[in-house]
Amino acid sequence: MTDMKHSIMKNPLMILLLGATPALAATTDVRSALGMGGAVLVILVLSNIITFLLKDKIAHETKLATNILIVTGVVSVVQMLMAAFLPSIYNMLGLYVAIVAVTALTSRQADLADEAQSVGEAAKYAVSAGLTLLAVMVVVAVIRELLGSASIAGMDIAFLANYKISALAKATGAYIVLAIVAAVVSKMGMGKEKEDK
Repeated sequence: MTDMKHSIMKNPLMILLLGATPALAATTDVRSALGMGGAVLVILVLSNIITFLLKDKIAHETKLATNILIVTGVVSVVQMLMAAFLPSIYNMLGLYVAIVAVTALTSRQADLADEAQSVGEAAKYAVSAGLTLLAVMVVVAVIRELLGSASIAGMDIAFLANYKISALAKATGAYIVLAIVAAVVSKMGMGKEKEDK
């Protein structure tokens, strides 16, 4: 399986809706989607590198607990940095950055870091998954904000005001849009699998 195909088809945001919940909460506005996607990318890269560096020193029985502690520590640092240097984005995301620590978005990547053969490979897995997640979040946010709120990045688009679908701006709209995006990605993945055969 190629790196890109692995990132898309095995990305928790595409296959596990429970892991998608905090990410979807940040897709009502393109700015918050970019902030959350960027934060998750940094969290994935740092936690994968730390997990890889410590993997030989951690007992097999404590790997899950250790991975959770590593991710939680990295999330705390990222939260503090966002609060200090990006307060407007931090205020948009608030609680949802912290929730990333206990979702499948990060625990799946910790497993991949444990299987990696080098620090570079562990970081590459994280960057690939993080960029894919960021792209999906931005696509979902653009659709939801344009069609649900008749705006983009907080700026109103007057000619869409009479055509907005307010349900898309609500929580259920996030799942509807993600389901459509996931179906399109899944269809594209099936087409690529047929080409590979």
